[in-house]
Amino acid sequence: MTEPPKDRADSAPGQEESHLASKPAPNPPGNLGEFQILFDFSPDALFILDGGGLILAANDIALDWYGYSREEFLQLAAADLSAPDLKNQFAGKINPAPAGGAQFEWKHQKKDGKLADVEIRARAIRLGERDCALLSVRDISRRKHLEGTMLEGFTRYRQTIENMLEGFQIIDFDWRYIYVNDAAAGQARKAPTDLLMRTIMDIYPGIENTEVFKVLKLCMEERVSRRAEGEFNFPDGSSRWFELSIQPVAEGIFILSSDITDHKRAEKQIRDQLERLNTLHAIDNLINSSFDLHLILDSFLDHLIAQIGVDAADVLLLHRHTMSLECVSSRGFRSQAGQRAKFGLREGFAGRAILNRQRVYIPDLLDEQDNTPAALRLAGENFVSYFALPLIVKGQVVGVLELYQRSRLGHSPEWLGFLETLAGQAAIAIDNANLFESLQRSNFDLVLAYDATIEGWSRAMDLRDKETEGHTQRVTGMTLKLATAMGVPEADLVHIRRGALLHDIGKLGVPDPVLFKEEALTDEEWRILQLHPVYAYEMLTPIAYLAPALDIPYCHHEKWDGSGYPRGLKGEQIPLAARIFAIVDVWDSLCSDRPYRPAWSADKAREYLREQTGKHFDPAVAEKFMELFGGG
Repeated sequence: MTEPPKDRADSAPGQEESHLASKPAPNPPGNLGEFQILFDFSPDALFILDGGGLILAANDIALDWYGYSREEFLQLAAADLSAPDLKNQFAGKINPAPAGGAQFEWKHQKKDGKLADVEIRARAIRLGERDCALLSVRDISRRKHLEGTMLEGFTRYRQTIENMLEGFQIIDFDWRYIYVNDAAAGQARKAPTDLLMRTIMDIYPGIENTEVFKVLKLCMEERVSRRAEGEFNFPDGSSRWFELSIQPVAEGIFILSSDITDHKRAEKQIRDQLERLNTLHAIDNLINSSFDLHLILDSFLDHLIAQIGVDAADVLLLHRHTMSLECVSSRGFRSQAGQRAKFGLREGFAGRAILNRQRVYIPDLLDEQDNTPAALRLAGENFVSYFALPLIVKGQVVGVLELYQRSRLGHSPEWLGFLETLAGQAAIAIDNANLFESLQRSNFDLVLAYDATIEGWSRAMDLRDKETEGHTQRVTGMTLKLATAMGVPEADLVHIRRGALLHDIGKLGVPDPVLFKEEALTDEEWRILQLHPVYAYEMLTPIAYLAPALDIPYCHHEKWDGSGYPRGLKGEQIPLAARIFAIVDVWDSLCSDRPYRPAWSADKAREYLREQTGKHFDPAVAEKFMELFGGG
């Protein structure tokens, strides 16, 4: 392009009238062809220039922004739009225009004399047979103002920014660092010069796949302030946590970064402590609510693996009488070979932990030559590290807790302290289960002894009372069968059995002359005999163990119609156990030989029971008895 005529280039704004008519308007191009849409819809001011730099055409945006009419534009050269002190330099910026065009920042003056910062892009084009240029002008006044303000503030506060403890960094739209202070460089573990003009992706590989980068990108694209925190990984495998305050600026985004690693680690430590306390509390509750050792240890190992972070774990019980170890619970093993395994106390590392009463740590099992059965059960598991703690409670070793890891197992003092606490809980659980089992065994033995004593009493009563042999055993068996048919709960049957065995225990208080008299009893003697249920009640009431069995010894002589003794109870006032036993006792007595009479026939006894139903016997009980024993 050639420099425009001097008389036009030197024209001052506001003096256009003197020269607009002095030159004929150049012929504007006709149809702009492919550039027509660009002209019509571009957000920037667009001009078509001829080879001499004269304006041939301007779009509507240019008319509105500069304030000239279309006719006025056609009397101007592109250089005439420059600020007065830049007019003579304009031609040098775009002449000759490179094939790829030119791009630069400039100052333009509008028709009203106001100056504006603009960004100009010039490109050679061809319209028909003519070589022309397309000039695009964008207003960047606001951006330049912000940059100036920021530069002024940055210059003013540069010393403060450089000495800040927080990182101060500016990243451009291409994600390159264009400014970092010493703190930001220190956070990145680089020198400031190693960061400048490098992208954030270079410094933190993989950051584009993180949530933090999503926030940075939103701020970059939407131009709104954001806050974020995230963990940044370094090439050496370490990481740090940073809190970021992100602001959009003209160049891209500004980031104020604070290292919060210590804070995050403290938070994690507190969370870990709370989780460990919750784990201990959960295990305590389980120990206190159950004596099922396998259930407790299975749950214990689930909690342990989750909190300690090992691949597998098991609990071995010590059997002192055989000096052997048995695996009673395990988690994390690939095969079932080691479950319920048993081996000698002197085999393997677990035995060493018990014999020395100290923990055993094997960082690399491959360095240990161990072909014992205890070790062979782990074949194919690919374990690398091993840890064992003896389970000690009340000074006694009760087992071993074993931990396995398929990689190198490191441990901190906190980790080890928590593990020892868990091991203590496992030892308590085993001790409690052993005590409970021992107590159960003792209780069972005691129950057997009680029942044997009661059976002995009943046989003694049969002999003393000259009852037929086996009377008490027969009525006890029939009573239990009838009670079951009547729907009596199984838990109550044991008390019914004891009551049946002791039904005549009160006769110990009846004088022998009355008890063994073969003649008819006098009224006074009968009154004395009828006291034997009361004697039974008085004898058995102090024995808490037998209190639930009192219904039969105390009430089996009561009658449905209220004519029985000793209290004259009627109907359902009589305990069900006593009503059941009463009909069984009478049936066996009628069908057995007695010193004072021979046994009745079954038909005669059955007829008597029917006749006494509703008087002596509960009708419902009598009906069920007939179904079971009376032939209907």
